[in-house]
Amino acid sequence: MIPTNIAGARGSDSRRIGEIDVLRGLAIAGVVMRHVSWQLLTPANLAAPGGSAIAIACILSDVGVSLFVAVSAFGLAWRYAAPFSGVRAWLGFLASRASRLLPAYVLWSIVSLAARDRALLSSPSDVGGALLFGTADVQFYYVPMVFELYILWPLVRPLAAMRSARGVIVVLAAGAAVAELVWRAVIPSPWTPLLYLSPAVATGLVLPMLLGNPAPGSNPFGAGAARRRALVPILIAAAAAALFVCASRFFAFAPEATSRGALFLVTMMSAAPQALLNCSLIAALALLATPLARTRAGGWIAALGRMSYGVFLVHLLVASTVVYRLFAIDTAAPGGAAGTVLRMTGAWLAVLLVSYAGTLLLARIPNLAWTVGLERAPRPETVG
Repeated sequence: MIPTNIAGARGSDSRRIGEIDVLRGLAIAGVVMRHVSWQLLTPANLAAPGGSAIAIACILSDVGVSLFVAVSAFGLAWRYAAPFSGVRAWLGFLASRASRLLPAYVLWSIVSLAARDRALLSSPSDVGGALLFGTADVQFYYVPMVFELYILWPLVRPLAAMRSARGVIVVLAAGAAVAELVWRAVIPSPWTPLLYLSPAVATGLVLPMLLGNPAPGSNPFGAGAARRRALVPILIAAAAAALFVCASRFFAFAPEATSRGALFLVTMMSAAPQALLNCSLIAALALLATPLARTRAGGWIAALGRMSYGVFLVHLLVASTVVYRLFAIDTAAPGGAAGTVLRMTGAWLAVLLVSYAGTLLLARIPNLAWTVGLERAPRPETVG
């Protein structure tokens, strides 16, 4: 929701902010690694040489969805810090988001349901429930969740105005506290995914100040962000400490888990340290986005970021129907620890590349760009 009429670093389109594409590319890379490592996270693989790398990758890549949420919240805080002029303006904003995101979401949700069990399509209630709650596959919950953020924005918006250091502390502490209460089932609700990711929302809301509180209409990743890059070592140290706590707790409780699902739940049991890990990484990546966007690798990541929504929608179909079979993902990897790490890395890259190629192909076919959430005639890029 930031109009990108000012070119970002290495942005091939003058209407884009290159740093946002880089952050989106990093986010989808994290989401895909999260799902690949989750697929490998079995008691047998964990006990094998190199099994600890799978768990560390699963914990670390949790930042992917949080980064997507933070970018959306940042876009709202940057573009819509002022109240909507009225209900009609708010509804117009929701309609613009829905027209771009929902057609592709509905399409791939139905395809995913059919791939799982075609009989599910014979029940309108099953299809409707899957679309409403994002249960067609494990990644789809994100779309209803981000629309909850859009719908609730008039209520959340006042937090974005707290640009003082004290306000930042209040917003971040509130986000962490809500996440902890949700994890402990103190405030369960249909909005649990959004509430559980409230630290990511809070981080997105305070990013404008972290980046230097630049003037609206300018590139938010400008001189202010450069002056604050001295904070990066502190943020990385905080992330490393949080990762150590999360990993230590995982390996302490993992022996009691006897299935992939149970192990995955163990990776999620450290809500507060995980929130610190994710928020520290998000802030560090935002501060480093400009120098990264100027590198060759940054250009590749930005290209992935421009297709991130389509990759997000199709990557699990690609993984389950093609990649996992090619990599024999459910069997022990040869070559000991190195073989385990190489297989995980290879499967991750294969899912990203095939998903990106398929998304790019659809984006370039006339009248099919909508299937990956893109428009045939690009308009000024927005964040969120």
